[in-house]
Amino acid sequence: MRTDDISHVPDDLADGIVKDIFGHPVDYRPGWLHVLLPLPNNSVGKRFRQNLDAYFAKPYIGGIFLDEWDHSRARYDFSRSDGMTARLNEDLSLKAKIGFIPLMVKDYQQQTIAYLQEKGATIFANQMDQTAAAQALPVVHFAEPTQYESYLLRSAQVAKTPLSLNLKRTVSVWTDVYEYLKGGVLLCFYAKRLYGDHLLKYLYPIKVLSAEAGCVMGEDKIVTLRSGDYSFQDNSPVEALIFNAPKGTLSRRVSGKLVNGENRVSLQLNVEEQEIALVRKVQ
Repeated sequence: MRTDDISHVPDDLADGIVKDIFGHPVDYRPGWLHVLLPLPNNSVGKRFRQNLDAYFAKPYIGGIFLDEWDHSRARYDFSRSDGMTARLNEDLSLKAKIGFIPLMVKDYQQQTIAYLQEKGATIFANQMDQTAAAQALPVVHFAEPTQYESYLLRSAQVAKTPLSLNLKRTVSVWTDVYEYLKGGVLLCFYAKRLYGDHLLKYLYPIKVLSAEAGCVMGEDKIVTLRSGDYSFQDNSPVEALIFNAPKGTLSRRVSGKLVNGENRVSLQLNVEEQEIALVRKVQ
């Protein structure tokens, strides 16, 4: 049941309330928690900055996770205008100016990330950017899919950080790792974890250079579920660590060889055992 009761929203944050096409406040949790819009100079934006100040005043804080970065519960605000978006009548005449939220928060996002950069913070955010300006910001994004064919995974595939959390209702964490890698997406550490001498311990940190079906190429690491020969462009000596189901733990090592003047490692991976190889430079 919808309610327009916003009595729980503090008066000094009321200028951030988002409204739907019917003029109702947009719920985040129906009936008791509303969506608020942060802008550079409104009360919500200023309050969030105060919270960041308090957060980063603690000496042990080195990063932050920005939840709902893509404004998933509200795409439009029908009580504001971004200066470009509008509703039209059937004859294409102007009916009403409205606001597309990713456009309205663009300046706020840029200011917030600039502040976090000054703090030297590592910045994580769920879901993906909606504007070119946001895509240029130094934010590590990850998807939160509900299934292996989720549109969110498709977004992660083409993002600058092809990462995802595990499924909420998953067969196993290792199956998620394997299925995501089929699309060039890597699994993040999260609530459901791998234990023991597992792949993610060796995989991160990684600077991704390219991703394709079944293989992610990093600056000094390659993670793959495809058999074949692997090497690095600088011809460094290489080795491969092989991990498999059910726990994703290290099962064997394959040493690279010098073949026709090139250092490379040849892999034959077992699909039935969901084998994944981490190819790395030998120090």
